[in-house]
Amino acid sequence: SVLQKKGVLFLHLHCPLHLQYLTNSLTYESFVSSSADHQRISSLQSEYQRMEPVDMEMLDPLELIGQRERQLDNRPEITPYCYSHRHSSDEMDDGTHTFSQLLSTSSIRCGDICAMENTVAFNNGIAHSRGGDISEAIRCFEAAFTGAAQSYDVRCAVSDGERSAGPSPHAILHNIGHCHSKLGRHKEALSYYYKALDLLNKNTIYPYHFDESPSQLDISSTLNCIAIAQYHDPENADSTTMALLLEKALALRIEIPGEECSQETATMLYNLGRVKVLQRNFDCARRLFEDSIKIRRSLLGADHIDVFTIYFNLGKTAECQGRIPQAIEFYKHFLSFAISRKGREDKDVARTLILIGRLSYESNNNEDAHLYLSHGLVAAKLAFGANSIVVANTLNKIGNVFYCQNKFPSALEAYQAGLAMERQIHLPLDDNIAVTLLNVARVQQHQSEYSSALESYAEAYQIKNRLHDQESVAAILTNTGWIYDEQGDFAQAARVFGEAIQIRKQLEGGQNMALLSALLNALGLVQYKQGHIHPALDNLFEALEACKSDSESEETHIVCICYNIATTYKAIGDIDQALKYHKETLRLELKIHSQDRNNTVSADSANYTQIALLYREIGILHGEREEYDEANYHLQHASQMCIDNPTLIDRDCAFKTLKSLGDLQMQMDDDDLAMRSYANAVSMFNHGTIANANMTEVESSSAQNDILGWVSDYLDYSSCLLPPAAAAA
Repeated sequence: SVLQKKGVLFLHLHCPLHLQYLTNSLTYESFVSSSADHQRISSLQSEYQRMEPVDMEMLDPLELIGQRERQLDNRPEITPYCYSHRHSSDEMDDGTHTFSQLLSTSSIRCGDICAMENTVAFNNGIAHSRGGDISEAIRCFEAAFTGAAQSYDVRCAVSDGERSAGPSPHAILHNIGHCHSKLGRHKEALSYYYKALDLLNKNTIYPYHFDESPSQLDISSTLNCIAIAQYHDPENADSTTMALLLEKALALRIEIPGEECSQETATMLYNLGRVKVLQRNFDCARRLFEDSIKIRRSLLGADHIDVFTIYFNLGKTAECQGRIPQAIEFYKHFLSFAISRKGREDKDVARTLILIGRLSYESNNNEDAHLYLSHGLVAAKLAFGANSIVVANTLNKIGNVFYCQNKFPSALEAYQAGLAMERQIHLPLDDNIAVTLLNVARVQQHQSEYSSALESYAEAYQIKNRLHDQESVAAILTNTGWIYDEQGDFAQAARVFGEAIQIRKQLEGGQNMALLSALLNALGLVQYKQGHIHPALDNLFEALEACKSDSESEETHIVCICYNIATTYKAIGDIDQALKYHKETLRLELKIHSQDRNNTVSADSANYTQIALLYREIGILHGEREEYDEANYHLQHASQMCIDNPTLIDRDCAFKTLKSLGDLQMQMDDDDLAMRSYANAVSMFNHGTIANANMTEVESSSAQNDILGWVSDYLDYSSCLLPPAAAAA
């Protein structure tokens, strides 16, 4: 008993001598045993080292225990040892350490060698488990289970009901399951937890007193462990089953007086909250986390790791709900604790800094994003190593921040540093390398480093194509096409746009019509520049139909395509069709941007200049058809917009608009108005304004009836570049 107590003491002090004392106590126990047992026990230590793991499937513990019980009917009944349900946590408590307390041998009846052997083996298992030797811990627990199953006696202590007959089989099974869970063998863990639960449900051989309700607590704890083992096993992670298990565990526990505010109840509330997050029931998860944190604060104090663990999960819940500012605040609470407890070189500190930086970036708070990501980068280098994947990913995220700030040289430097690490860490065809290459290529494209960008896109294309990521392949071809277009290599641009279109049509049956429409529009523009007008029109009309068929397409997309169709028709002299599609473009623009039914366009409108130019273009086309009233109406509108807000419109465009009005007025034989328009044009060109801005009032025309409503910015299809993306984890 003295050696057992010393072993327990050294274990609590994390001293390796605990195994020596716990094992020696078993040897000394042989000297006080009966002579009949002496020979068997004297060699137990060497036999124990050679013991093979028990085949649990071949052993029916209930039957073995029942046999032993029938042999000992002459012994007085007692209540077996009631295990404490308070448990320590290695780091963060998830409720799986229920039976991790050492058992004392002092309560074992003198001469009960079987109980002593089982207890020492059980304690050795706990010692090895805490020391990190999980395989040896399993061997110890299996030895304890063999002894308990073959010789467990529920009446082998004195009659006062206070003494133990050694560890119970369900406790041993529970600990074996926990050891397998620690090793990541969750299926094996579930098997042992279910065996323990089966023993507990057949509790006729465990006559506990109801006022202590240990059996009910044990069942509750085992249900919790089954749920946690499933939670960590993706193949068995059925959230509905996990939720039912945890709800049953909570219901059993809170029935017992005093348990509604226990540490174990707080742990199960926390675990159920995690499951509710998996079910995307975030409101319920938040309430469970809040209930858990109240109990843990009162029991453990505000600065305990289990309290701050819930802060982290509250942050994750808020993040999933889109409440990013609240999520950041919860993560900051956890971060302050992690720094104070572990220092700035800890992995949790690094990850949380990076997480806050990422959320700040996604919230367009680039200053905070850069601050936290920079600190996270330093912490990650210390915690994970200077050439780790975490460091590489963080560099990629920092590059994204610089990119959004238009600091392209700094972004390129960060991306390339991360790429160099990824090439050392990953295989050549890893997706992380491809994503970073795309970010590098996009920066190079923005800096007009077209040759370098094409090389980066080509390497990314090879990786994505080998990985059969056709979505990314189509995007890379699109970006490559724009580079060829910028370089004036229209034949190459048309080729890669054509390849991208074929891929888009195959992906999901061509369901993403907005992207398909953008590519068809791009191909039409390139063909227009090549002088291939009829193929260009075919692709532009297909783009228009694809855009209209997509219910989520914005009207700005249709505006852009209609304008391109009108421009193409004008190039081949089809004035009627050009006029038709220019008017449709203007109608949609006014639908988006006009403030009232009079089609008044605010100077704050993003498309003020485009609308003025549309009025001018329609006026010129009407003039070519000698429809002077319509031409005058539209040119007057365009000219007045130039005069009202001269700073919004280029001087050359304003000059051409006013000159076009003067030319029309000359055709209409109104020389005075023509001279005034010419004078205004010269004044606008020379000074950017007009001294007397009063023009002849625009007269009403039937054309007004064709432009009612309210529409958006032109879609610049060159923006179909890949957005900056952090490398995949």
